[in-house]
Amino acid sequence: MPYIIFAALLLVTASGIFSLYRQLQILQQNSYSLSGYLSWIKESYTMELALSAVAYSVLTWGIIKNKSILTLILAVVLIGVRIFLNIIFYKNSEKKLLFTARVKRLYIAAIILLGVLILVSAISSNISLSSVCRTFCSLLSIVTPVLTVAVWGITYPIEKFIKRKKQQ
Repeated sequence: MPYIIFAALLLVTASGIFSLYRQLQILQQNSYSLSGYLSWIKESYTMELALSAVAYSVLTWGIIKNKSILTLILAVVLIGVRIFLNIIFYKNSEKKLLFTARVKRLYIAAIILLGVLILVSAISSNISLSSVCRTFCSLLSIVTPVLTVAVWGITYPIEKFIKRKKQQ
């Protein structure tokens, strides 16, 4: 993988971690209910979801067509916009995200998941595996509701185990 594409993927991944704040805030406000979170996406997040899909498509096109500089520029713009939006949403939100143990586990799961995907895409000698990992990493990082659902699914068994352990 070219260094410029790797740098762009790192920036896109960092932007996904920044955007996870708002997603986890909504998930927390819905008592970590996946159905409540998905209904919020359906009702209130359609425009942002569509823009994320367009950003994902453009970045993927840039990678496929070997437009490395364009991909890097788009990644820099994406992280800049996401940091700006995160600050705006943080200042305007009535209920802030509480960094509970569960939220920390969700963040850690997201970082590990994206980190493994980046690592495999960077060091894999299998071109197909590298491309698949890069594609999933980009998808999860740009379309953050997908990342939120993925880490919720990863941590769900852990949460069930912790809940059962506390009841005993």
